[in-house]
Amino acid sequence: MERMHIGDLPNLLVQQKLLYPFRKQVGGSVLSAKLALERGWAINIGGGHHCSAEEGGGFCAYADISLCIHFAFVRLNISRVMIIDLDAHQGNGHEKDFGGDGRVYTLDMYNSGIYPFDHVAKKYIDQKVKLDVSSTFYPVLCLLYFFCICFMLELTPVCILEWDKNRRLFGES
Repeated sequence: MERMHIGDLPNLLVQQKLLYPFRKQVGGSVLSAKLALERGWAINIGGGHHCSAEEGGGFCAYADISLCIHFAFVRLNISRVMIIDLDAHQGNGHEKDFGGDGRVYTLDMYNSGIYPFDHVAKKYIDQKVKLDVSSTFYPVLCLLYFFCICFMLELTPVCILEWDKNRRLFGES
């Protein structure tokens, strides 16, 4: 069976059906930063955490989480950001972009047995919560609650939450 590559598709189709929706997700990420500042927190269920400023990854064409954080620092005068990444995969894009930046705290809960296996980016995760496919939903939420409370006792962050767009968490179906 022959596979089609995205470069083989007409540009108009790629722009309208793929890149335009991704750009809307970037707008949603920026809007979440504005709303977090206004209301104290925000959730973004779209976005691409595998893409970094340097390269795309996974199905992520734009580094919207990194762009959003940069926007928050420059335009909204935010001094600290916390990323709570709950997608089934490790969010290696933003981790590479803000590795070593003390203003960005990353809590990443991910299935350690699936893509992307990015050992370089893993070094930049402040709080790693590695799960396997057999993990169930309830303990995950308990862990998330515990880590969030611990973090919030130290500072008041702007939170950007990344969730699996298919409403699956860590390999559940």
